[in-house]
Amino acid sequence: MSFLEACQALSLDPGSQYASPSQTRRSAYEQVAPPPEKWRDRAAVVVQKAQQYLWSKQGVQALEYLHKRGLIDETIKRYRLGYIPFGENGRWFKDALDLWGLTAEDAPDDEGIWLPEGILIPWWINGSIWKLNIRRLNGLRKGDAKYIQVTGSEEGLFNADTIAADSPVVLVESEFDAMIAQQESAGRAAFVATGSVSRGCRSRWIARISMAHYALIAFDDDANQAGERGARRWLDVLPYAIRWLPWAHDINDMLIQEISIEKWLDTGMAVAEKVLFGVSEPQLAASQEGEETQEMPDPVAQRVEPGQDRAIIPALPDVDACIVCGALTTDPRYEFFYVPLDQTHAVCYCEKDYPGETPAAVAIAHAHLLLNGVPELKGARMQIFHASQYEQVRQTAQKEYQQVQESVRLNAMAVKRKRVVQ
Repeated sequence: MSFLEACQALSLDPGSQYASPSQTRRSAYEQVAPPPEKWRDRAAVVVQKAQQYLWSKQGVQALEYLHKRGLIDETIKRYRLGYIPFGENGRWFKDALDLWGLTAEDAPDDEGIWLPEGILIPWWINGSIWKLNIRRLNGLRKGDAKYIQVTGSEEGLFNADTIAADSPVVLVESEFDAMIAQQESAGRAAFVATGSVSRGCRSRWIARISMAHYALIAFDDDANQAGERGARRWLDVLPYAIRWLPWAHDINDMLIQEISIEKWLDTGMAVAEKVLFGVSEPQLAASQEGEETQEMPDPVAQRVEPGQDRAIIPALPDVDACIVCGALTTDPRYEFFYVPLDQTHAVCYCEKDYPGETPAAVAIAHAHLLLNGVPELKGARMQIFHASQYEQVRQTAQKEYQQVQESVRLNAMAVKRKRVVQ
């Protein structure tokens, strides 16, 4: 008696590791191709039936679950999500292998195709179904996997058809992250899911993602660093990509916690353009007609002593609170600092939250403005930097700072030599 037969005899859930054994036997580096035509045809039938179940009385719980995750009806229909109920006697549906164009080599002990109860998520690529993934809802026991892919599914990228050459792509782990981010970002980027941190990194999909302008790797912010390790694999193979952490555990959590996905995306895109392409044009002060245009000097952070009259400090707006903690500048317990962004805008910090006197201070200040929703500064030509960002951006800021310091040192040496000659 096989393990699956034993589970059936005892009316036990056979578990996810037996749902798609062919995936574990295949090499991670073999050439990726879509499932056979007969598999795709059968999958399309299952998807259509699952959609009918979802919008019927049997799908009330599943639809409620999707709404709680933050998906609206339009998004649910766009991605053709469905629901597979339990079969007879409260057990999973089981289909014959030949209906899917598969043989005994594709399943253990010729057991057939299992269709667990749960939300059906089809992966469409170029108009064909490459994968059927199921998010289980009921009957889960401790240690059971929440997601099971149907036997015969192939590795791909969820939402791959949204990738375009003139816009960025954001890589996430789960389909829910991709759907929610696409829903909330108004199409400003393509959000594709790999299914997990270890999947999808194959030549076909690397080439597909490389078509985009650049990539943000937004895998989950895990305590065990699994997302970070998975992101490194993609950063090693993509020509233009940076790691961009979600501002919560994942993008779905950002929506639930009411953290703006649009602001997160705006900041990430600006960081990527700065880091990857050096987009940080010097601001030019246009003089009167006929005069030469001169480059404006870099702004310098200014310190404000307790009780000092801010009106005597030129070119500073009337900022009266720390942008991070909200401490008022009239509070005698703190010292305050201003980080000018240009000739008319500056950001106030208390001594505790002040980012320091480096070129990165301007970038951090601008990110804080974005996070605090200052719309008139979103289009400003500034380097943007999130204060909790990773090593790649820190190195860029340090490099700029070192260049400034070297320039100051060379200028000082030149002045010293000039004095010696005189």
